[in-house]
Amino acid sequence: MKVKSLKLTLSFMLIFSILWPAVVTEAKDSVKVGKITAVSGKSEVKKSGGTKKFNAFKGMAITQGDTIITGSDGQVNLDLDANKEVTIGAGTTLTISQLVESAKALGGKTSLKLQNGQVLIKVKKKLDGDSRFEIETPTAIMGVMGTEFFVSVNPNQGNPALIGGLGNNGYLGVLEGTVRVASPLNPNANAFSITASQQLLMNGQQWNREPLSLEGLPPFALEQHMKYLQEEQKLTEVMKNQLERLIQQKKDAMAALKPTPTPAPQIIYPVSPSASPGKGVVPTSAPTLTPEPTASPTP
Repeated sequence: MKVKSLKLTLSFMLIFSILWPAVVTEAKDSVKVGKITAVSGKSEVKKSGGTKKFNAFKGMAITQGDTIITGSDGQVNLDLDANKEVTIGAGTTLTISQLVESAKALGGKTSLKLQNGQVLIKVKKKLDGDSRFEIETPTAIMGVMGTEFFVSVNPNQGNPALIGGLGNNGYLGVLEGTVRVASPLNPNANAFSITASQQLLMNGQQWNREPLSLEGLPPFALEQHMKYLQEEQKLTEVMKNQLERLIQQKKDAMAALKPTPTPAPQIIYPVSPSASPGKGVVPTSAPTLTPEPTASPTP
């Protein structure tokens, strides 16, 4: 009996050792949590499955399904993990479609949906295996392996100074690495790559690839790009001066486009008996109201 029991035990252990790798491989992906690292201006977050908006704040957790909305002066810096950073500019609506830890790769799976606005994305470590990072716009799907790039949707709606009139439907500028681009509107079209120092201008069905011009990036993206260059010890004094000058030019152009506030009309009150004939009197303070008399009770 003991020998038979031992054989059964050994058989079970053998079968378990054979099946164990398959069990590990078939493990399910788990949801990951990102974090907001900086906020400025009007910025809100609509949590997954809800309709209420909450004011964004530094340290706020971001999970799959959340939507980040920035106002005309808003900006949000977001860490999706240690190697993926997203800087969200003003007037932007960005949804975290997928944010999970992959059971087959350390890089995980990340998918963002940019409905409108502009973002600068930095993937510091090259993804491999089952890892995936995608950003979807109404006109393009962009797959990333490891790079730094800027994406905008409808850049001319809001402030033309941001992009300088380039790309009516969308814009992609690749600062580092490679971005694979496909059209969701034309599944039969072949995907193509935009490499470092190239940009893609999207005007309807006409897409133009050309050399990258930093003129197409708004100030927040240029400032963040300069920060990355400094962290990687690639920022020379000449580059720094050029970027700072371009950033200031962009800010001046945006300020010039802002409407000048109209002053409130001055109220002139009727002429008083003591005033000179034909002239009104402008009181130095707001007129006070005379209180109505209070009736005394009858005994």
